[in-house]
Amino acid sequence: MKITSIRVLIATLMVVMFMGQSTVAQDLDVLLNAVDKIESNLKNMIEQEKKERRQQFSELKSTISKSKMSANGQVTTGISEEQFVEIVNELSVLRAQVAELEKYFEKQGTQFASINNASSPAANRQVEELGARLEELSHDVHGLMEGQHQSTNAHPKKQHKSAAKHSSTTINGKLYSHGIVNISDNEDSHSEFALSRAYLTVRSKLSDHSAVRVTTDLKTIDEKYNIILKYAYFDWKPAFGKGIMGFRFGLQPTEYIDYMNKLWGRRYAAPTIGDLHHLLTSSDLGFSTTVGFGPKSKFGFVKLALLNGTSYSQIGELNSNKDFNIVTLLTPFKASHSFKNSSLLMQFYTGTQNMNLDDLVTIDNSVDPWDTTVTSVSASDWKRQIFSVGGAFVWDHTFDFGFDLNFATIGKGPEKSAYKKQALSFFGAYYFYRLTNSHFLKNLAIIGRVDKYDPNKNKADDGETLVVFGLESKPMYSLKMALNYRITSFQDDTEDTQSMLFLNTLFKF
Repeated sequence: MKITSIRVLIATLMVVMFMGQSTVAQDLDVLLNAVDKIESNLKNMIEQEKKERRQQFSELKSTISKSKMSANGQVTTGISEEQFVEIVNELSVLRAQVAELEKYFEKQGTQFASINNASSPAANRQVEELGARLEELSHDVHGLMEGQHQSTNAHPKKQHKSAAKHSSTTINGKLYSHGIVNISDNEDSHSEFALSRAYLTVRSKLSDHSAVRVTTDLKTIDEKYNIILKYAYFDWKPAFGKGIMGFRFGLQPTEYIDYMNKLWGRRYAAPTIGDLHHLLTSSDLGFSTTVGFGPKSKFGFVKLALLNGTSYSQIGELNSNKDFNIVTLLTPFKASHSFKNSSLLMQFYTGTQNMNLDDLVTIDNSVDPWDTTVTSVSASDWKRQIFSVGGAFVWDHTFDFGFDLNFATIGKGPEKSAYKKQALSFFGAYYFYRLTNSHFLKNLAIIGRVDKYDPNKNKADDGETLVVFGLESKPMYSLKMALNYRITSFQDDTEDTQSMLFLNTLFKF
């Protein structure tokens, strides 16, 4: 393997990164393309290196078995000590270069995050993807170097085990905090500062095809901080899946809410409307499989899940019925420079409310005390069915507009008509990047959202409307903040309109 080839590739990426400062509007595209090429070449080189090393180890084993020893008692391997030292030195240089790339990416994170639409969820995903792939690139190089250090020992079994090892673990977290001032009419002045959520996530790559994730969630329950388990699942992406098929088992995100949070992009300020009004839990226990559309799922995916139908904050399963969820994401404009981050998301969810159906069985003895006629309860009497469609239209790193429409049917029991819920949300943002040369103003965006929620379509006065508008800033890669004004009005005339001023912040580490 030519180690200098990898060095040239890494140096090329660094040059592209620095050159990108003069054409910031195309930085991410150039960087992602460069990483794609390096990733592909590096994997090929690593495979070639493994092949060559296996052959060398085979020769070494043969040499040892024949007990061919040199005059000073050292094993003769066909690879001189000087050659080993040279390889290790070359890899040390390569490792240092990858480390510099990581430092440069972290240092320039603010600039990358401010590129045009970079405050938008789509651009944030690109920045995060680039960071993750640089980290994976570094890990592959570190693993290769570890194997080379082991190759200085005349122990072929130990070297083979080390070369096959690909596990890595990362830890990161998020803190959501807010300040509130209640400025509603006929209300006593009220204000507070609070830590609304804190997430700590551990991800471990077990092999090229498997990984685990564990996320804890610190949240307020009964006016006390409690730490509960949010996610804990195992991912398997088999080789036969060709990179577009995967399986997941455990406490996992419900895909529609999880992806809508990404499209909305401001979960730290407010949950999506379906999550806010508990139409569906954001995490549940179960099994799911995903199939992507196009290479690396470039044009979207379809996901099928079989879930308990409970919640990560209340995991007790009260009946044996399981819920079924199908979610489809379409990103048809990936070939378009102006609209490539636009997407359409749909879901169908069906199941049973999480209640003990056996406890709902009744005995009718109203006529005859000895009559034990049993009124049976079927799962369909307490069904829960949701259809949702959402998406985001993103135009040329200038603005985005999204929507999240949810229609739910909830069963009320035997011989009773089900009632229907409706939750509609519309949101968007306009980014200041193209309007100014000021670094501070480039990171500002005007944000807005309108929610209309009706908990029972059969009632005329139980609905509410939420309007949010304000300014969002991203002064650094690890910090986002939004100063926003919220008005909640009600169909019931006896309820007063609520007006609140919020300052929401997100810290990532």
